[in-house]
Amino acid sequence: MTAPAWLTAGLLLGPRSVERPRDAGWTATGTLMGEARARVDQAGLVSPDGAGWSLDWWVGADDRWYLPAREATVRQQRLGAGPVIETAVRIPGGDARHRVYGALAGAVPVTVVEVENDSAVPVALALALRPYGVGADGAALGSADDVASAAGFPGPLSIDGWPAPVGAAHHEPVAVRAGRAVLAVLPRPPAHAGAAGDADLLSAIEAGDELVWVAGAAGPAANAVLLFPLPHRTTLRVLIPAPAPTDPGAEPRRELRRGGALLDRVRGRPPVARPAPPPARPLPDPRSVPAADDVTRGWASVLAVGARVTVPDDGLGDLADGARGRLLLAAPDLGPRLAAVDPGAGSELLALALAGHHREVAEAAAHLVDDIPARRRRGPPAAGADVLAALGVARSLAAGQAESPGTASPLVNPDRLARLVEWALPVLRSVERGGDPATTARATAGAALLAGPVDPDGAARLAADAVNADRAGGDPGEALAAAHRLILGPAATVDRVNELAAQASPAGAWGGATGDDPAGAARFVAALRSLLVDDSGPGLDLLPGFPSGWRGGALEVHELPTRYGPVSFAIRWHGYRPALLWEVTATQALVVRSTVLDAGWTSAEARGEALLSGSGDELPAAPGPGEGFQ
Repeated sequence: MTAPAWLTAGLLLGPRSVERPRDAGWTATGTLMGEARARVDQAGLVSPDGAGWSLDWWVGADDRWYLPAREATVRQQRLGAGPVIETAVRIPGGDARHRVYGALAGAVPVTVVEVENDSAVPVALALALRPYGVGADGAALGSADDVASAAGFPGPLSIDGWPAPVGAAHHEPVAVRAGRAVLAVLPRPPAHAGAAGDADLLSAIEAGDELVWVAGAAGPAANAVLLFPLPHRTTLRVLIPAPAPTDPGAEPRRELRRGGALLDRVRGRPPVARPAPPPARPLPDPRSVPAADDVTRGWASVLAVGARVTVPDDGLGDLADGARGRLLLAAPDLGPRLAAVDPGAGSELLALALAGHHREVAEAAAHLVDDIPARRRRGPPAAGADVLAALGVARSLAAGQAESPGTASPLVNPDRLARLVEWALPVLRSVERGGDPATTARATAGAALLAGPVDPDGAARLAADAVNADRAGGDPGEALAAAHRLILGPAATVDRVNELAAQASPAGAWGGATGDDPAGAARFVAALRSLLVDDSGPGLDLLPGFPSGWRGGALEVHELPTRYGPVSFAIRWHGYRPALLWEVTATQALVVRSTVLDAGWTSAEARGEALLSGSGDELPAAPGPGEGFQ
């Protein structure tokens, strides 16, 4: 095959976005703490964030070599709700399965890459170090500027002890290095390995030629291949360690020209002390990391803290959990992005609040109080409006949560909330100067909701301004409710929710060719939530967007935050009539209704059970055993 023109001369294989452009895109992985982040393209190519190299995988069967970047039988999925990405490719006798996830190996954050031979015959596995990254700088995956801008390894390639490991070294983990940097840790030395600085080793692999390790292979076309036998039903696990953090107390070394030290002596300057190098981290052991199933279960337990939703459409429910997992993966960066009024940050904060992840929301908001330089940063008007709207709704929802005494959350603690309002008002003025009327109204509504506990009368005036209402003699609470309603807008239709769901990749990533975008996950979470509850009017309207296709199916919602407090409810069917069970941890008097399922029913009780009228006019006959209403 002729290499694409933008690829470095001599490379025969690009990422899947180049080999099959319709499959451009990538999915993010990492840990909940924001460590060991990596990007996985739609064929399983793994590139650590910010790196100009990647780890590919090729499978050698009896008939030929299978290159996932080119294969038509590649499938990808997210395992569970967390960022555990599995890529499978069909080979004779079954599948080869490739999984990627973030974990800790002892104290070292790592990206785990494991390949399983899920077939009935043994195969050869080639781990290929490629001199290009994935989606660098947010550009379109595989574009000329994208790959060329950050390509290559940070030094000459080497393997510890290679090519002649002796004794126990044959069974101990070894490191693949580029200069001093550890690129990957192998569970044992490879059976064969090759490195080259000016030719793609793919040609040698496909021709069956002997691999040669060229010592010190470096340069823009440097690449390497590590070969392992992989018997049937076995798994090989490789670790990509996150870069070691630099010592924050170490001063940068001063670069001296020749004779500079002597000149310093003459001028009476003290000698420049070279900082002591940080202690070397122990090499992480691939045998010490949790398996993919364990990480999947761990993410499930994390997601159990927020709102939990089961709807008759399993695909939507699973995608909602995956979207929440994607938002939590991005949450460690959300605070600085809010402080910079970064586009997309507001929608992500709003979705986390609507999904009940209040701890992450509070931690992100704390940056606006604690990061003083952030007070001087102003983003575009639309981004500023999104941030203010999200903070306002998050404040409304936090008021309905059970908070521990003395909490330092800036959305609850009065002193910190006052400082947060101080930060928000200049942002509002910036939006007013540059935004259109709709953007300004949204920002004003958010500021009003945020300032409610700090300055109730001033907040009510802001809310009235946002909705163009005259509040003379009116209830301040009604003005704030109108501001809440302005931000959340009308309930999404199920068609809109399905449209957003269709935009996600099979691995649950939004963003298309430009890569995994948490803002897409945020839009989906907010739209699905609007089908389940409307708290923008007087009282709670449950299931305002209930679609006819859900009739007859099980539906449960647990701990969904509202401005009245968390609500849980479920639907059980008696023929075509739905029985609604509900419970609200209410902070104020409210009315519960379900206008779509029974327009005439209301209840002032915080918990109860009611048999609603349902849609009998449309479905006069109840379904038979085991049948639904679809």
